[in-house]
Amino acid sequence: MTPTVETLDLPVTGYLQTRRGEIAEVAMSAEPDGPLRLYLRVPEGAGELSPGLYSTSVAALLDDDDPDEGWLLTVVLEPEEPGAEVRRDPVFDARYPWEETDLAIAQHREDLELDGPVPERECEVDPFGLWAVDEQGRAFVVEGGVDDESGLLWLHPVSPYGRALHPGVYDAVAADDAQAPALDDDDALVPASAVQALQVYLYDGFPDAPHGVWRIGSRAALEAEAEASLPEYDPTDWLRWLVPVDGGDPVPVLLADAADGSVAFEVLGARAPSWAAGRAVTAAAPRPDQAPGDRRELSLLSKPVAELRSSNAKIRRRAPSRVGRFVLEAEGWMPEGWSALG
Repeated sequence: MTPTVETLDLPVTGYLQTRRGEIAEVAMSAEPDGPLRLYLRVPEGAGELSPGLYSTSVAALLDDDDPDEGWLLTVVLEPEEPGAEVRRDPVFDARYPWEETDLAIAQHREDLELDGPVPERECEVDPFGLWAVDEQGRAFVVEGGVDDESGLLWLHPVSPYGRALHPGVYDAVAADDAQAPALDDDDALVPASAVQALQVYLYDGFPDAPHGVWRIGSRAALEAEAEASLPEYDPTDWLRWLVPVDGGDPVPVLLADAADGSVAFEVLGARAPSWAAGRAVTAAAPRPDQAPGDRRELSLLSKPVAELRSSNAKIRRRAPSRVGRFVLEAEGWMPEGWSALG
């Protein structure tokens, strides 16, 4: 006799994070240690998902480096009728192009929860992306685009700070007669020179579950229209600034250790200087008597990325070009009017 979904044993406990941000305990048919379809029972109160039986039409492991730490996977769920036959088809796809807006299931609840204390303001995220200001005046960085199925906009905060304020993914439409949001060629929301107002809804809650009006745009655009100062961005030790010794605008950068022991710089913002476009930018590591987070003067070098990736060893060994002398400002420093510099 062919087993049906309602007769399946569901002996494994997992934790499902919905697109509205809720985390629900679910009963599963098996551990995700093979390629076959998994079945699970979703309880009441699981965000946008109705209670009932579901199966994974697609599944992909997000973290399989250390199985002893527990499994974490992203899934596409489809509802199941209790009397439907159990399917044993393979659904795991290692090449699935998962996104942070997908559903996730974890063995341990804490793997889905915010790690550590919530920051008091936006930090450790590219501040030259798309910002939102909610009805309480709180400012945070978001990502968004157009949902292929519904045609609605979707957006979600990208940092722990923003997700603590507004967990989950949200649907949105232009508020009242507001200007349509700016999109790139891939239908992703992008910062615009003018602020746009969006009526936001809980995920899959349009038009019955409004979540307020958010104003979105570049940080500079939002600052220009704000009646009061926006909450400050905290650079922590994540964002640093290079200031040309001979004059010029400060340049926002991220630092990383290069393979040769030098310091590598990634320039942020849409207006990177010519010496950074398509080039690897480096400088000597700080001297032993210099703390990495302190202000110091340095010489910048740059080299085309194409040369570094060349199959020709002679080309790879070409010496980098000298860019000039810069001051790397100390951790925590932000220039006045910084939002217009990226």
